[in-house]
Amino acid sequence: MQTKLGEAKAIDNPLAGFRDQSMVLRPEWGAAGARLAHPRLILKRPWFSLLGRKMYVYAPNRSLLAYVKRPLFKLRDEFTIYADESETQPLLLVKARSVIGINMSYDVIDCASKQRVGTIRSRGWESIFRDTYDLLDEREQPVGVFVETGNAMLRRLFPFLLGEWNIEVRGQTIGRVEQVWQWFEKEFTLDLSANRDAMDPRFAVALTVFALIRESRREQNG
Repeated sequence: MQTKLGEAKAIDNPLAGFRDQSMVLRPEWGAAGARLAHPRLILKRPWFSLLGRKMYVYAPNRSLLAYVKRPLFKLRDEFTIYADESETQPLLLVKARSVIGINMSYDVIDCASKQRVGTIRSRGWESIFRDTYDLLDEREQPVGVFVETGNAMLRRLFPFLLGEWNIEVRGQTIGRVEQVWQWFEKEFTLDLSANRDAMDPRFAVALTVFALIRESRREQNG
């Protein structure tokens, strides 16, 4: 019997049988998916230093959907996305598979079901000049990409310039991240209006948070 699009898969093989349909399954979304399933989301973080460890995800009506506080000291690169600042309801875990490497892979795991909903792989040195992350299927093959557009090189020199990124699956742009100018914080919009279930919203949010945290680290490291 054929598995329906969206049924959850085990952590070791979350996308088996769906290579021709989507990068990440349209799931039985659970609490995290239902909470994050909006066509447009707003992400905010403070401008500077230690405050930049925090990130907030809002619905279009500005109600808080998720909260991240990046750990200062962690041997293995990982962070948890919570429902709010109380950090009592974990939604998603983003965790590196190894401690160190060039093309690192990061699994996105639903904290309630313990199932993997997608994998992000960095492109090492290429991201020094332009943020680029591969989105992998169950065979560890890239089927999508998160890529910075616009003045990527200039933004390395002048971090106040606004950023733009595309989320692409099988050659189609299904999402876009755009920075909005603010004086005392950094604000970004995640537009998934063209998604049409090509990507699980849990994965789209975790992917965007991951990329913006990496950008924050780059700014802090100069």
